[in-house]
Amino acid sequence: MKDYILHATLAKENFILMGSDMVSDEGLAKGNNISLLLNCYSEVDIKSCYTKLSKNGKQNHPLEDSSWGALFGELTDKFGYRWILNFNKKKSR
Repeated sequence: MKDYILHATLAKENFILMGSDMVSDEGLAKGNNISLLLNCYSEVDIKSCYTKLSKNGKQNHPLEDSSWGALFGELTDKFGYRWILNFNKKKSR
């Protein structure tokens, strides 16, 4: 793992984009050479983004409550790119 960038973060005002260069056991292919993490600011926001990004794509991990207190899901969009969506419920309270 020391040769990977586990997470890189680009942040500006209310926008945070995180990326990772880790590859699953299926190997490197167009679309899995990066994973984009979209950190959402509400439950409505994450559900809307998940629905729109997964349209004509593949829902790899449905939105569900995570062990770290977030609503979390993962998908591959119609172009073959992997998205990780996260909404931290603890911060919204």
